Amino acid sequence: MKKNYYIEQLKESYLEKRTKNPQLSMNGFARFLGMSPSQFNEVLNGKSGLSEAKAQRIADKLQYSELERELFCLSVVSLHSRSPKLRINARREFKKMMRDKGVQLKLETFSLVSHWYHFAILELMRLDHFQSDIHWIAQQLKLEKSTVKEALARLEALGLVKERRGQWVRQEGVVKTTQDIPSEFIKKHHSQVLEKSIQALYDIPVDRREYDSVFLAMDQELVSGLKEKIREFNLKMIREINQKSKKKDVVTCLSIQMFPVIEASLANEGE
Repeated sequence: MKKNYYIEQLKESYLEKRTKNPQLSMNGFARFLGMSPSQFNEVLNGKSGLSEAKAQRIADKLQYSELERELFCLSVVSLHSRSPKLRINARREFKKMMRDKGVQLKLETFSLVSHWYHFAILELMRLDHFQSDIHWIAQQLKLEKSTVKEALARLEALGLVKERRGQWVRQEGVVKTTQDIPSEFIKKHHSQVLEKSIQALYDIPVDRREYDSVFLAMDQELVSGLKEKIREFNLKMIREINQKSKKKDVVTCLSIQMFPVIEASLANEGE
């Protein structure tokens, strides 16, 4: 477990606010959180802890998402609760949530594994009937054996998989890309997923797939919040599926898109 997770979150939150308000001092940030500068300094240096109630109030002040709030408070409870049982339970839940939250690849790393099949291979390794055989993997994903061999070599070089006694083993957690950073590699990856989606629309029976879309007239200022809710939904689904799956016998792609049909500037031209 990351022992100083909540402290690192506080530091990151301060830096984020400071980018928007360069005049904000650490003392000013402490007072914003409802703490004295000396008390806040002791927390950051690990000399003093936080209560769960205080952690909840800080999460409110910083407008953390549901996931951010839960991780932040679990980190606090796991270290500072007076109850040993609560500390142990919080530590266990924190580890589980961090595993579900996944591993975020740096852009330069993602560029090496941006093709869709790298992520599909990682999930194949979680199947109950997975076979550490290049021919079997290629057959499942309808790929050339040479493509699978090269993909496994890249995944191994990046530490995302290991070969143990002739068996391929993947790293725990969901592997994700960076967010909100323009990249041709990320665009290429999403384009490939969309192509797979179009193919599945015609090839997969309706009882094994779901397609739904809705057009909304909305305030452009709500877009960032909507994006955050989509990300939270994805994480919730990952956690729920991991908890409820008594067996793992299929790899599924859950893909959600949100984009403007017209730009706000064009819509305003008629006013």
